[in-house]
Amino acid sequence: MRLRKIKSVDKIIRLSLFTKIVLVTLCGLVISTVVVATVTISTGEKLYINTYNTSNQKIGDRIVDELKNLNYKAYNLMEEYGLSNNLKLYCTEYMPKAERFYKRYSLQNELFRINNNYGVPMFNIFVIGNNKNYYTDNYIGVTTTTKDKIMEMGFYKQYKQNPSNTYHYIISGFNGYASSQPSIVITKGLEEPINNTFFGDMFISITEENYSSLYKKYMVRGNDVIILSKTGQVLSSSMKKYIGEDREDILTMVKESIKSSKYIRTQFRQKPYLLTARYIQNMDFYLVILSDTSIVSKVFLKSKYYIILLSGIIALLTCSIILIITKKTTSRLTKLVDTMEVATEANFKQKVPIEGGYEVRKLSKAYNQMVLELESYIDKLMDEQEQRRAAELSALQMQINPHFMYNTLASIKYLAWQGDNKAVDEMINAFIALLQNTISKTDEMVTVEEEINNLKNYAKINSMRYGEKIQVSYYVDDKAFDILIPKLLLQPIVENAFFHAFSNKKNGDIKIFISLLNDVLTCEIIDNGDGINNKASNEKTSFKTYCKSIGLDNTKQRLKLVYNDKASLSIQSTPNIGTSVKIVIAC
Repeated sequence: MRLRKIKSVDKIIRLSLFTKIVLVTLCGLVISTVVVATVTISTGEKLYINTYNTSNQKIGDRIVDELKNLNYKAYNLMEEYGLSNNLKLYCTEYMPKAERFYKRYSLQNELFRINNNYGVPMFNIFVIGNNKNYYTDNYIGVTTTTKDKIMEMGFYKQYKQNPSNTYHYIISGFNGYASSQPSIVITKGLEEPINNTFFGDMFISITEENYSSLYKKYMVRGNDVIILSKTGQVLSSSMKKYIGEDREDILTMVKESIKSSKYIRTQFRQKPYLLTARYIQNMDFYLVILSDTSIVSKVFLKSKYYIILLSGIIALLTCSIILIITKKTTSRLTKLVDTMEVATEANFKQKVPIEGGYEVRKLSKAYNQMVLELESYIDKLMDEQEQRRAAELSALQMQINPHFMYNTLASIKYLAWQGDNKAVDEMINAFIALLQNTISKTDEMVTVEEEINNLKNYAKINSMRYGEKIQVSYYVDDKAFDILIPKLLLQPIVENAFFHAFSNKKNGDIKIFISLLNDVLTCEIIDNGDGINNKASNEKTSFKTYCKSIGLDNTKQRLKLVYNDKASLSIQSTPNIGTSVKIVIAC
């Protein structure tokens, strides 16, 4: 009845072979297309970003060349100023105010010539001598106050500790029209070449607007440039609001990028950016290029659409070809399946016609041969399975008596109430091991060693429940430990001894002997209890009650199913003397 029900449900929900192949093919094709397209898009995007980053590096190279060229001209200009004797005299000798103005103007012709040879129009020059005289190439709005303000600035003190080329950012410029604009300042001590002494301080200021023009011409959409001092101060940037700020966050990202020798992905202004940085040693600052990845991704977005469209077209063409080939291949096989299904719905004796292609004919012949063999095999198998199922079900039902489990748990509760934690722990461990071996472990066969361990746990639980009145001893041949026997073969016998052998006697012993001799395994359980009264059926422990209530009959059935005639079970008992149960197995 159940088989017919399953067949009816299967008939309703079943799909043809062609449909299944089509569904599997479509699913596989869709999945593979999606995976390939995703991988292609991901790889393409990474490649595009790497190419974009390479382009940024080339842009960085050009910007560095511009900045180095500017620095080179500033350095040469300072060197020429240092070689001017007139400038040296002006910066070191004391002179009245009128003479100082005259000297200053007389220097202009010589210094203007130097400026024309080495300088650039964006340079604003300011010189302070050791005698506090100052010189500038732009006198608009410049007074002695300008000189005093410069000497009070924090960077001036740092410069005086090491008069070498350094870059600094300041709030206002040095000269006239630049006084209200932020400026980049290049400092250098003017050194007398003969005795290597400094006779003045030279400053070249460049307005940030002029300085940023050096790299703005190389910038592209989505890119921003930051020139960062080694302390994290923004000297110049295309993002004007950050100029002059100390940005430790950017400095940290810059150091990470330089350490990894590649671009890094980061969050800046709540947007994802690619950051590329390099350290310009002779100018002692960092050049940072930030690229907005959202803008970069928009450029790549069109390529994504083309990849998806192309993947879809390829998948559609492939699917069409597969459907045509599959339909042609499975049509004959589908007819064979339908014929076989009709035959099996009636009985296994009905044959299928041998027709169709070579493969289908082969399948038909194989099916007919299989039916012939199944006809005799199934009848025999059903009988054996029913017997085996009944015996195993009965054995499993009798392996652990529910009352034993309830009593064991009650004993654990009692021990816990008494506070005997050690006894509780031992009893729980033994109970867990017993349950694992009898319920959790599904193997039909176990080794003698595992069976003995199971018996020990069982005996340990009973001893803790009832005290040490009944002692269990084990005498096992070492050669027998690895022999396989049916699981829980001995446990029902030991359980019988515990609960039935000592009804009158309150103390006693249970001895378990296992030996292996000439490939014959002998297992004998002997107790010195009450024995079995085979005469009176109303006695507590009659022979009939002993066998059926404890499951010895079931044990015999299991032995027969596993070993056929190669195993036997026998019982010998004497009232008031004891009982012996012996199992003999030919290995």
